[in-house]
Amino acid sequence: MGQLSHGSRVDVIARHARLLFHKYRLSWELISTDVVARYEQLPLEVRTIVFKHSRDAFSDVRANGKKLHKFFDETATVRLPVELEEAVVLTLEEKGADGLISELTARYGYIAAPTLKTLSDTGSVAGLATETGEAMVALGPMLADGKFGPEDRPHAEEALKQIQDVVAQALSLRHRIETEVLGRD
Repeated sequence: MGQLSHGSRVDVIARHARLLFHKYRLSWELISTDVVARYEQLPLEVRTIVFKHSRDAFSDVRANGKKLHKFFDETATVRLPVELEEAVVLTLEEKGADGLISELTARYGYIAAPTLKTLSDTGSVAGLATETGEAMVALGPMLADGKFGPEDRPHAEEALKQIQDVVAQALSLRHRIETEVLGRD
């Protein structure tokens, strides 16, 4: 199994958010509308956070973005509430924070596999082939001398991530065969 990330779940989410924001020039303000919309799909009785809704959408986005950002401030007394985590994680993944869900899942010793409902028949096979190719590319520098050693450390995390993606795709394909071909639940 891959190495666990250091820090809390919130630290992992914050790291992925920073990388995403830097890569695509995003911010908490720019994704706040999506996070709030997902969060507000939860039943009222489980929601503890009140987001701003007024006639001034710009003001709402700024206020809600600041509120989200505060949950990731290391000096804050209140960190990300658990009922908001799913909305934040799903929005970050949707915006391009690849690997966030896989990394959080790996902390529990599991592998995140894509939801089968979203894959076409050839999508799973193509996904498996693509992920296998990406794993081989990641392993290339490590296997250039024919052995693994401490000198391969700079490539190890990426190789582990790519191998985890291969396993997730293979598990998805296995599940499809079991359910769609063999009729197992």
